[in-house]
Amino acid sequence: MTRIGSMRERVSVQQEGRTDDMGGGYALSWTTMATVSARVRPLTGREMAARGALEASQMYEVTIRRPVDYAINTGMRLLWGSVALNIRATANNDERGEFITCTCESGVVT
Repeated sequence: MTRIGSMRERVSVQQEGRTDDMGGGYALSWTTMATVSARVRPLTGREMAARGALEASQMYEVTIRRPVDYAINTGMRLLWGSVALNIRATANNDERGEFITCTCESGVVT
């Protein structure tokens, strides 16, 4: 069970958008939809060699109050300080639907 008192971090909920580049194409950018209180727990981490370089990633469990005016999905990300957390899965983990738990990954480009 999640308690409000355990939600001591601030994260920004961001959605990817397209901006017209005035040349027939577009640029991708992230737009902040809200900044909310959250509980952020590190889970696992790993390092691996890929494309001739060492890559590291970290998995997190982030719990926030369920937003009422938009839905959280895997096309979004959470920004925790300067760390971008790519949402990999979401779960509605309480019977009242008050909180959402996101499984997120940092260190990997989406």
